[in-house]
Amino acid sequence: MKGAENLVLVEFNPWWFNGADALAIAFFRELGSAIGKSLPDKAKDAFRALGRKLGSASPLIEAAVNLATVGTGGAAAGGAAKLVGDVLGGERTVPEEHAIIARALRSADKRFLVIIDDLDRLSADDALLIFKLVKSVGRLPNVIYLMVFDRALTEAAVAERFPSEGAHFLEKIVQAAFELPPPEPDDLRSLLLNNVGSVIGVIEDDRMTRFMNVFYDVVAPNIARPRDVVRLTNALEVTWPAVAGDVDAADFLAMETLRLFWPQVHRAIYDNKTLVCGHELGFEPHAQAEAHCDARLLGSVPEGQRPTLRRALMRLFPALENAWSNHYYGADFGQEWRLQRRVCVEAHFDPYFRFALSDQVAPATEIQAFMARADDPDFVRETLRQALATARRRGGTRAAVLLDELTFRAPQVPEASIAPLVAAIFSIADELDVAADKAGAFSVGDNFLRIHWLLNRLVTERLEIDDRDAVLEAAAQTATLRWLIDIALRCVAQLEPVEEGRRCGEPLASTEATARLRALALARVQAAAVEGVLIGLPDLVSKLFRWRDLVGEGGAERVRAWLTEQLDDDAVVEALARSFVSVGWSHSAGDVVARRYTYLDRGSVDALVDPDAFRARISEILVREDLDPGRRSAINDFEAAWARPDRGIFGN
Repeated sequence: MKGAENLVLVEFNPWWFNGADALAIAFFRELGSAIGKSLPDKAKDAFRALGRKLGSASPLIEAAVNLATVGTGGAAAGGAAKLVGDVLGGERTVPEEHAIIARALRSADKRFLVIIDDLDRLSADDALLIFKLVKSVGRLPNVIYLMVFDRALTEAAVAERFPSEGAHFLEKIVQAAFELPPPEPDDLRSLLLNNVGSVIGVIEDDRMTRFMNVFYDVVAPNIARPRDVVRLTNALEVTWPAVAGDVDAADFLAMETLRLFWPQVHRAIYDNKTLVCGHELGFEPHAQAEAHCDARLLGSVPEGQRPTLRRALMRLFPALENAWSNHYYGADFGQEWRLQRRVCVEAHFDPYFRFALSDQVAPATEIQAFMARADDPDFVRETLRQALATARRRGGTRAAVLLDELTFRAPQVPEASIAPLVAAIFSIADELDVAADKAGAFSVGDNFLRIHWLLNRLVTERLEIDDRDAVLEAAAQTATLRWLIDIALRCVAQLEPVEEGRRCGEPLASTEATARLRALALARVQAAAVEGVLIGLPDLVSKLFRWRDLVGEGGAERVRAWLTEQLDDDAVVEALARSFVSVGWSHSAGDVVARRYTYLDRGSVDALVDPDAFRARISEILVREDLDPGRRSAINDFEAAWARPDRGIFGN
């Protein structure tokens, strides 16, 4: 551009200052700071003096600039400056300081372009004040103002204060206007995608199709201006690093879009987690479900905008297609969505709103590191033990979370790692079976069950029967006792016909391998009985019945005979008394939480010991004066449960 070498650019950001007084003072001081550098010392002194005088006269500035913009003639501006000067006093008045600056600028060999952007982002009063300042005290030789604003918004602000002026107000101030055409939607989308790529990174090929579907259905409809691109990019730069890798990139981009452009819908989604994740749908007529979802999720949205948002929410929460398009998904899709850590999965829902993982979910980096070293038994054991020692805020340990994640990602475990991984888990399975991870009322599962679920996906679904046998028999050699009993009896049960001669599902092991596992477990149980280890196992009664099952025919007599021999030992009697009394949970009508109860199964007592002989030994122990309170309490629980007329049912 001709003469560009003599052009000095000055940026003034009015949104840094709040209020008319601060804006007016800042305007002239910023102007003086940038322009004064190129002026003689006398003009610089005049700029500083003018800034001081305007600063001390801030209550009068608004009046001055209002007077200055009543008309377009210089007399009005001069009158305004004189008003301020007369009030301030001093050696030179404001008009005299202004004149010194004007003469210096007029003779300067430079021109100054002052850029004031985003005027439409200011309040109506602040925007009007900037226009007035430019017209009054800011009117100087060789100083040009480039003011950037949305004309429609600015004219509306003017009309709000001066209804009779409207567009005419701007015409008195703006000498040349240039209308910029709106950007092409494709250009905005391309710009946003480039920005998103720089923040989120490369999207994997197998997820690109869904990413773009989400982008066009959820994100693109909300991007109308460059400012929208900047807002969303700025938000992602702050929030994405906190959850990177632990959420689905497409879903996170979509949820951030809703948070910025549809905050009321974003809040409604958060308030209705169980609805959008699919736990409340499928039990009411389609029309009723549609109205129900509209009311809870889109109640604040105008009717004309609802179709776009319905399409967006169905893209993110497939369960809503049940209500809005009468479309259903099978259970297999849920497995895939969980692997992808989608927002529609309840376990992965919260990080999209809290920008942090809950302790109910393992970080993706932790899972990836574990799977990369799944063939290292020492690493597997150490990692699970550390997880077992880490309590979760709502109860349970991180070991349960890690086992659940392994189950869902079992298809991704390298085949060469399956055998060492299974062996490592078998070797510490009894340690993992902790009370903290056992299910309470209205939930199912414990860590033994989680290991069984893992075996289903890791061994049964992935390996042929010969390979399964090899993996299981190798792992069984170092398996803990209780788990060895459990897995051996599972294999036995799977080979037994349960209905019309058919077996129950795909067996974990062959008939031959099952027989060897059963024999190994039985040998270990009988050795534990001889060594006195068996009596110290948790849930002793259950283990005695499992010993019976491992023996098969004649097992009940063998176990009963062994116990009869042991009843002279007080420790055995006390262990049986504790184990005969079970604890359960009930939930009566009107109860908010479950109620704990104790349960005595008289049939178990009769099956394992002579009840009269056993109770006689109980009485002998209770009369001992040296019996400590803890041991006495456990035996008293048995006696109290036995004495109730409803024993074998429930009792508190």
